Amino acid sequence: MRVWRGRIIHLHSMRPEICVWVGDDGSSDSRSNMLACKPLQEWPRFIAAIAMALIFSCLSVRPLLAHVSFESGPYDVVVGWSNEPVIVAERNGITVSVTEEGVPVLGLATSLEIEIRYAGRTFLGNLAPTDLPGVYEAEVYPTVQGQYEVKLTGTIGDTKVYRIVEPEEVLPGKVLQFPEAQPSPRELQLSINDLDERVRKSYMLAAASAILGLLAVGGLVFTYVRRQS
Repeated sequence: MRVWRGRIIHLHSMRPEICVWVGDDGSSDSRSNMLACKPLQEWPRFIAAIAMALIFSCLSVRPLLAHVSFESGPYDVVVGWSNEPVIVAERNGITVSVTEEGVPVLGLATSLEIEIRYAGRTFLGNLAPTDLPGVYEAEVYPTVQGQYEVKLTGTIGDTKVYRIVEPEEVLPGKVLQFPEAQPSPRELQLSINDLDERVRKSYMLAAASAILGLLAVGGLVFTYVRRQS
């Protein structure tokens, strides 16, 4: 037999096999290692089965995109948006997941407080338990795109919590709109404000023109009356 990169190929067998050492150091001297062999023709199916298992395991786990995780004493805390990507003016929320050695921690809705910050403004969220054990959510509708901050304070058991994190950035709706992007509520409001300003200036200009017209007419009448007298 011939060894190549840790794989042992039995060339003299009627059914060629590929064997691998499974263990810590890959040496045949270690008792903790084990020699695993499969016929050569079965390896493609074996590899395909492993690939499918990996794919299904990845699909079954919901990814925590741009979630922020940190430790607070013996607890693991994960903070992020409920729905990602985060789009302006769409219903969303900030989720807080707390576990201790992988076990969800319950009963934290009243012991934790959450603040959502943007450009000096603060929104005090109502943190409530969800259907998932150890996961809490504060509902919010982000109305402006950009980077928000989340301040988490309170206690978990006997451990005090004070942390400020930055979840995923809020994006404008046009990043997902198709085939034509629509203006965001903020852009619509700016357009309305601009139109109101133009109308106001038009009214002022019209009023000024009317006053000047009346003054001119009054001057003509006054001149005519004076000449007649």
